[in-house]
Amino acid sequence: NDSILLDIAKKNKILGFAGSTSNVLKRYYDCAKKFDADPIIRITGDCPLIDPKLISKILKFFQENNFDYVTNGFPPTFPDGLDVEIFSFKSLEKAQKNAELKSEKEHVTPFFKKHPELFKISNFKNNKNLSSLRWTVDEKNDLKFVRRLYRQFKPKKIFSMNEILKILKENPQLIAINNSIPRNQGYLNSIKND
Repeated sequence: NDSILLDIAKKNKILGFAGSTSNVLKRYYDCAKKFDADPIIRITGDCPLIDPKLISKILKFFQENNFDYVTNGFPPTFPDGLDVEIFSFKSLEKAQKNAELKSEKEHVTPFFKKHPELFKISNFKNNKNLSSLRWTVDEKNDLKFVRRLYRQFKPKKIFSMNEILKILKENPQLIAINNSIPRNQGYLNSIKND
């Protein structure tokens, strides 16, 4: 299923990797090992509005404080869809070797959060809690929201969280498109299957 994406990556001289579809933690580990990645920055494919400036800030915070794992979503204070996680290869290897639950393998980082005694962990907080905003793409209405937002920025393709907030302040009706969908529904469903 990933072959079309790997072909696109190859044509654009971007490194690609495909691994286990059920054990995503192992896929991350195998990919990081293959490409000698350290640290690993995790940004999921359902977050098309990710803010590159935010990633840089969190990476700097991670590096300056010698953390094993940093996230901006535990607890969340940024909009759903601006989720960033950064962890060392050594920590990823420890999680890969010790994770047992299906949800820990499917969602990559729950093992870190469940075992703070094993890792130096921190949460990167926003100065204002914006966690009620939904900027991710899991449902049809999420895609509708993102497409409407991109139309507002056209032809610009990369924009910051603050630029999006400005558009939403000017067009508050956009928020209503998808704000009734609960956060992290996929992970909550996965826990039920443990």
